[in-house]
Formats: sequence, C-alpha cells, structure tokens
Amino acid sequence: MAYPYRRHRLQKFIVFLIALAVILLIGYFVALPKIKTKAAGTVAEKLMESEIASDAQAVTGVNAKEIMDAMDESDRETVNDIITSHMSTETMKKASSYLTSGDTAGLKQYAKDTLTASELEQIKELYNKYKGQVSIN
Repeated sequence: MAYPYRRHRLQKFIVFLIALAVILLIGYFVALPKIKTKAAGTVAEKLMESEIASDAQAVTGVNAKEIMDAMDESDRETVNDIITSHMSTETMKKASSYLTSGDTAGLKQYAKDTLTASELEQIKELYNKYKGQVSIN
C-alpha cells in the first residue's frame, strides 16, 4: 500500500518543479527586460546629469529627466541600448547598490568606467543635440 503514496508524492514533486520552471521562465523573459529598461533609464539620466555638470555653457535649471523626455524614441533607444549592452547580473547589483544608497556620484563614475569612450561620446552628442530643446525652469 505504500507504493501509491510514493507515486502521489512524486507527482506532486514533478508538478512543483514544472511550476517553478514556468515561474522562472516568466521572470526571465518578462521581468528581467523591464528591470533592465528601468535601470538603463536611471543610468542614462545620471549620465545626462554628469554631462550637464561638466558643460560650462549649461543652462541652470535644466535637469536630466527633461532632456531624456525631450529625446525622440530612436535616440532614447540608442541610449538604452548602449547601457543595456553592458548590463549583467553583477553590474545590475552594483548599479542598484549605488541607487539605493543614494550615491549618484558613484553611479556616474561607475557608468563612465563601464562604458567605452565612443559610447560616452555618443551620449554626449545626444545631450548636445537636445540641451537646447529643454525649457528652463
């Protein structure tokens, strides 16, 4: 009589494993891209803030979020692609630790250290393209 009980436990275990696999796949294919996109947007915003701070001719009262909002979809996608191409689990953990601790200077420096010179130049070109289109607060 113990045999049917073991089969029942094995079936429950198999169902549990299948459910766990489905949850992990959904998390990987649905949640991870959303997290990456949100993180990329935050890093891009911090990079724009860095460009504003380093630009001697920057208009005071302009903030990075306004510049990011002023960008057209293809330019915003370019910035996100640049940033997400360097994102791994390790870099996301490090970037999120900077965000949660409020260390924006550390996040900016980490982004500058992680991105290549040509990628930083692309971001600077986009900043220069859109800085004149933002209204002054």
